[in-house]
Amino acid sequence: EEPVGDRELPSLQLTYRVLRDENNVLRRMVRSMQSSLESQARTVRSLERRLKASLVKEEREAQGLQMLVQQAERSLQLMTQRALEAES
Repeated sequence: EEPVGDRELPSLQLTYRVLRDENNVLRRMVRSMQSSLESQARTVRSLERRLKASLVKEEREAQGLQMLVQQAERSLQLMTQRALEAES
């Protein structure tokens, strides 16, 4: 009669191969996900830099427009003052 251990050996070897193959598949999935996360992190950093640059540019443009408005207001006040002086 065949010992019990010998009958279980092929089953254990099969289970080991299945688990090893699953492990390899899972490792590949993890590497793929890590690579994807790294790529997404690079994209986020790039978008953050672009957003910051855009906000800086927008702030500069807003300041420039504010200066133009102030200059226009001063010019208008000066023209109004001159017109009033010319009338009197």
